[in-house]
Amino acid sequence: MSIIDSRVHPILAARGQKLRLNKLAVLGGEAYVRARLWRAPNESRLSWEGRTVLPAYGAWDTGRRDRAVCHREAGRIADKINQYLFAKPPARDGADPEFVVDAGVHGETLAEIWQEVSTAVTACGWCWLAVVAPQTPEGISLAQARGLGLRPRLCVLWPWEVPDWRFRADGTLHWAITEAFVREDADPLRDAEDLRLRTLWRAEPGAAVSFAVFRDGVQVRAGELSAGAPVPLLCIGKPSLDPWWFDEAESVQAQLMNLDSLHMENLARTVYPQLIISAGTFDNLESHLVEQETADSGRKVVELVKELTRSVDAPIVESAEESGITRYIQPNASDLKAIPDAIKDGRSALFESVGLALFNREQRQIQTAESKAFDHLDTAATLRQRANLLEDAERKAVALLQAADPAFRAYEPVWNKDFDVPDATGDANALLQVGNLPNLTLTQRKVLLRAATSVLDAVAPISQEDRRAIDAEIDALTDDTGEPQL
Repeated sequence: MSIIDSRVHPILAARGQKLRLNKLAVLGGEAYVRARLWRAPNESRLSWEGRTVLPAYGAWDTGRRDRAVCHREAGRIADKINQYLFAKPPARDGADPEFVVDAGVHGETLAEIWQEVSTAVTACGWCWLAVVAPQTPEGISLAQARGLGLRPRLCVLWPWEVPDWRFRADGTLHWAITEAFVREDADPLRDAEDLRLRTLWRAEPGAAVSFAVFRDGVQVRAGELSAGAPVPLLCIGKPSLDPWWFDEAESVQAQLMNLDSLHMENLARTVYPQLIISAGTFDNLESHLVEQETADSGRKVVELVKELTRSVDAPIVESAEESGITRYIQPNASDLKAIPDAIKDGRSALFESVGLALFNREQRQIQTAESKAFDHLDTAATLRQRANLLEDAERKAVALLQAADPAFRAYEPVWNKDFDVPDATGDANALLQVGNLPNLTLTQRKVLLRAATSVLDAVAPISQEDRRAIDAEIDALTDDTGEPQL
């Protein structure tokens, strides 16, 4: 293995595993369950993995590992940030409409590219944006290539897809290594092959940026970019050894998922009565079965009886010195509430820990006016900081695209930085109180109805057509219309 294949930046070496878990936490699904579901210390293999029932048909009982569900509490945080961040699209006056709707290497729109960037920054603290230039065939001009749809596109790279890098003292990128897994399946008559490729990008003073592609440590391709072009990689955020706030969100989500899985298992096992068999009765059954068959087959039958009569994984068998009475035991209903209460508290702590308490409806109901205002400022400041980061990144991405293709139509992105995080319940109650005031003027009633429309739009988005119709109806109100019904 060559040094190119084995290089890993110290930051990524220390943080890579956690960052991958953070991305899985955002996505949820089976991959996250497999990575983060914990086997209980006293849990049997049968409970954890299940068992095969009909080997010939491949039928089997699923174990707890396959029944667990991830509710994506941490993923909802990333979704909520994007929901507010992209509620009002950035202004991109002068941008090529074709580029806006087809900006990514996989056909993503420009909005989808930046949504993935925001999600990656939420989960990991940083990511990379690559400008991927097409391979123009020999003898074809740049204008002809653009006519064929061959133009630079954007590709979001998660932190581990750039395993090593170096910045100069002035902040410019000296070199970087990108990693990609490519499926070679152009020929349907041959088996497909998964290739691991690493590309070394290098920018030496006074020389054009060079690149070299390695497969299994062997260089398979090399070349240079146009003179004066920078390394086509943009780091968004700050790579750091320090813990990132989403680490805690992922850890809490893992705890909640495991508690929920164990709670469901407890319900399935203990809501129904558990059988306790006296040792003497079970010994007599075992002796009788062994006498009827050979010792080996008798033991198999005993194991089968245990499976048929088990409560947890096998019945509780008491010795003669103990009670010796076959009976059923069940937990108290109050005992079964312990885990759901812990899950509820964990969810509340999760949202509070990321400064998004306004998204937790139960918590909002008991907040004071001062704490609501503080949470609003905290959330709005978080969104504004992210908008500034992405606006600066898009401005730099435009410069990289123009360096890769001089014909690229440059534009100046302006992101929205005014975020109104609504409290629909509190706003509706305030409007009701104002609406009950006596002697409201016609103008006041109209203002009140428009405010109520804004609250309704926060709960159930209103189309532009319906909004225009509502505004027209409000404008048509007269003194004879009567009080607004809120």
